[in-house]
Amino acid sequence: MCGIAGEYVVKGSRLMTGESDAFPMLAHRGPDGRGAWTNTEGRVGLFHTRLSIIDLEERSAQPMISANGNFVIIFNGEIYNFPELKKELEGRGVVFRTTSDTEVLLEGFALDGEKILARLDGAFAFAVFDIKKEELFCARDRFGEKPFYFIANPQRFAFASELKVLKQIEPINPPGPAEIFRYLFFGNLFDPDNDLNTFYPGISSLPPAHYIKVQRSGKWSLGKYWETEPLNLNRLSEAQITEEFYNLFETSVKRRLRSDVPVGTSLSGGLDSSSIAVVINRIKEKGSLQKTFSARFPGFERDEGKFIDKVIESCNLEPFSVTPDAESALGYLDTVFFHQEFPFGSSSINAQFEVMRLARSKGVKVLLDGQGADEILGGYHYFFPAYLESVMFENPGALFKERKNIQNLHGLAPKTGPGFFAEALLPGLRHKAGNLLRKFKNPASPYFAGIHPEIVSEGKRVSANRVRGAGLNAALRFSLRPSGLGELLRYADRNSMAHGVEVRLPFLSHELVNFCFSLPLKYKIRKGWTKYILRKSLENLLPEEIAWRVDKVGYEPPQKQWLSAPGFAERFKEAEDFLIREKIITRALPHLQWSYLMLHMAFKFCRNEK
Repeated sequence: MCGIAGEYVVKGSRLMTGESDAFPMLAHRGPDGRGAWTNTEGRVGLFHTRLSIIDLEERSAQPMISANGNFVIIFNGEIYNFPELKKELEGRGVVFRTTSDTEVLLEGFALDGEKILARLDGAFAFAVFDIKKEELFCARDRFGEKPFYFIANPQRFAFASELKVLKQIEPINPPGPAEIFRYLFFGNLFDPDNDLNTFYPGISSLPPAHYIKVQRSGKWSLGKYWETEPLNLNRLSEAQITEEFYNLFETSVKRRLRSDVPVGTSLSGGLDSSSIAVVINRIKEKGSLQKTFSARFPGFERDEGKFIDKVIESCNLEPFSVTPDAESALGYLDTVFFHQEFPFGSSSINAQFEVMRLARSKGVKVLLDGQGADEILGGYHYFFPAYLESVMFENPGALFKERKNIQNLHGLAPKTGPGFFAEALLPGLRHKAGNLLRKFKNPASPYFAGIHPEIVSEGKRVSANRVRGAGLNAALRFSLRPSGLGELLRYADRNSMAHGVEVRLPFLSHELVNFCFSLPLKYKIRKGWTKYILRKSLENLLPEEIAWRVDKVGYEPPQKQWLSAPGFAERFKEAEDFLIREKIITRALPHLQWSYLMLHMAFKFCRNEK
């Protein structure tokens, strides 16, 4: 993983970003090297800071120019299947000068253009400039693991891994009424009607699985290169499906272990990260130790320590852990926001930040993590209503039996009254009713949770969210959106890259995702058990207490206790006073204090205030 930035200016303009602007802002993403390239006319500038993971030699430094001299690339990420692609390209006559995945991507693009994207298994954001055609091509991976932000106006097209670089070109506007209302009322950061828009007006984000082409004139066009494709699994038995799931998962793990530097594992004690740890333990070289990194919260009832220990006992591991507390959460708060640049959900992000810091302190530059499993296999409890919708359509007689199974296992009772049936048969009905209700509500009504009437008047016309459609697969696809999985991926990318650590996610192999979206319903949720196929395929490797554990925690710190610390109380009061003074809220509500703090920090970020 690395940091990238670049500009393409129209005739008569000049490059605003130079090495002195880009490199300091991206140094944490690429502490091992830096490079720049500008075309002869001085209209194109490409900048790169390197985190050396594959082929550590200088020959693989970026920007890298193709063998034919026609293309130059800057690349953030990894192409996990690069050895297979390299072999294919060598068969077509390509002679490679390095052992890097960057050169494989570059030469593949030189031969096949955008068609190379369909063959990539990776996490990436890259830009290639065609020197002859004077065309800039930029692309982002299928799920948005790596960031790509841009500004497009009549003067220039500018892009970067982080907003800090773009701030050197143009001021970043703070969130406006629509963004503020959407955040405080719905808890959403992004525009559900346009994935290009971000929390900061004027700053765009390249959506996952998309590419951009920028012409000499400054005109740009957007294209999509991938979406989930259903497979026909009807003839496979349960044993065959279980075996195929495991094989795809193991292949994904193997590919994500490819590295010329040490690789470790983030171990929370949950099903997903534990599954990665036990598979690595099975396939790693004999005698080698897998380093794992965890957060523990001694004395907290939701501490995952006992489950972490179960995995350690069952595998040959070298475990490391950190114990975040209220003092460290407060101490790192500003640093974490500096790297995140957007509001984040809770202090659990601080805990993740400390885990990444621990890994780098132990000499590990790559971590495998379990994100994505919940979104492709229905791991969250909020998927239960969508699951029951699917049951209603596929086997109506089993609806109330499955509801009872969920209630018995989880102590939850998903609603199956008239509203449930109406929403299942007419997706978006609740969405439309909510929009209508807000339209006629008085902006000063308590219904709007203390948001200033002027903000409400302008903001209440925004959409709550997209209409997700009925059934579990529709809900799973919905969860892959920028304000769902996208936020979790940003947390991981920013927290890891703050310390020069690369995160790799085995559950986000597109082959595995396609397979999971094609599975019959019973392999995702069965008798109340979420992620059934994952549990079944790894039950012989995992400790039983983890393979079939019911609860789901993750890096959940004792946030309520932490936030009662005097330091946090001062920050909350400062934020509330600011928002009242700026006519954003009329009064502060206790359950929104974290959101107030994050919003205040977003304004300070835009205004370069500390």
